[in-house]
Amino acid sequence: MTDGDLTIGGGISYPTPDEDFPLPVIPTKLNRTNYHLWHRRVTVALTAADLIGYVNGEIKKPAAATDPNHRDWARSNATVLLWLLHTLADPIAQTFYRVETAAELWEQLEKSFGRPNPARLIDLKTQIFTIRQAATVKL
Repeated sequence: MTDGDLTIGGGISYPTPDEDFPLPVIPTKLNRTNYHLWHRRVTVALTAADLIGYVNGEIKKPAAATDPNHRDWARSNATVLLWLLHTLADPIAQTFYRVETAAELWEQLEKSFGRPNPARLIDLKTQIFTIRQAATVKL
């Protein structure tokens, strides 16, 4: 167990944000077109900080607010949630500002941006077609 760990029932050690290893600034803000690049950078940062469990479901919210570990979990979750919100472009952050846990935000972002979007695919195909036509006309 390190200084940045939280022990939860049964002697299990869970990480907390470490002041000696703050989460880095992610140069890529999530927008509507760069989910996979953003996801990879954020995943690496959270894994390096040993906080990935707050988004992938490994570290769960204590069942009751009376649980002695609830306060520490809430602080760590809020830190990860705040950091995630700062990696989102403003229009996207505004959409998800009511989300209460880092895991919930992670899941909603995956549903919104991580899966193929038929409308977006049609839009991209239209753009490619338009570019090809413009290139053909100039020749």
